[in-house]
Amino acid sequence: RCDKSLVGQVTGELLKKTVAMMTKLPHDSPDAAALTQLQGHATATAAILKKAGPKVLANQDVSDLVKVLVELVSRVKLEPDVAVELAPKASGAAKDKDDSDSSDSESDEGGVTPQSVRYSLVDVAASLMKVSREEFVQVGLTMHMELLKHLLNNGNDCDRSLALY
Repeated sequence: RCDKSLVGQVTGELLKKTVAMMTKLPHDSPDAAALTQLQGHATATAAILKKAGPKVLANQDVSDLVKVLVELVSRVKLEPDVAVELAPKASGAAKDKDDSDSSDSESDEGGVTPQSVRYSLVDVAASLMKVSREEFVQVGLTMHMELLKHLLNNGNDCDRSLALY
């Protein structure tokens, strides 16, 4: 077993590198390749958080990650006339699989879409809430709740679906 502080340092550095790659998403209408890459990074980040376990991230790491997630969810825009895309289903069998297999949902439903990327980003936030509860409440909850309020009050059906996911 590794020392928890060492796991925290390694996880923090790995997340910083991954998050830096995630923020390279173009600001104006990202193409399919950029969205696919962002969804892959989000899936990897959620897996890193789950594997690292509880209480390994510092408050600053949690705060930085939540800021980036909020920014990215806001930057991934949907076309105005897009139909509501249902949230991915989390089946018991899928949870038992290796994390590398958990990204197969996009291939089952025809590819990566802006909404599927947004769901992946929210999955990162969910993983963060599970493994760093206290830290998330201290430094990330307010930012996250502001995003949710905005999506619920000012958004379209896809935004509301994402907020309730």
